[in-house]
Amino acid sequence: MSFSVQPFYKDVRLILDDAIADKMLRMDNIPKHLHTYAFLKPIIGKMSIVTVSGDYWKKVRRMFNPAFATSHLETLVPGMIEEVMVFVDILENAAKGGSVLELGSLLPVDLPI
Repeated sequence: MSFSVQPFYKDVRLILDDAIADKMLRMDNIPKHLHTYAFLKPIIGKMSIVTVSGDYWKKVRRMFNPAFATSHLETLVPGMIEEVMVFVDILENAAKGGSVLELGSLLPVDLPI
């Protein structure tokens, strides 16, 4: 399945097969598309874990491993739920009012597009 998320990327592929999705999730250092670099580098820098690859990516990823430990991520869940509920309230109010909601206006940052 494919859909457009312009202006950020030309298109995005969704993996709907569980076995393929599982394999992709277990891969380290998945190659990054050139458009990803072009869009992200001005925002997060050229040496970010998101934009680098190869041996440097492996080194940086090892440093980030503790942040992705289940025990740490579980401590973040209450804050995530709180933020999601704020967003749910915004969506519910827009739906009740029958108005069109521009999601981009709700972003807390301005992205250079």
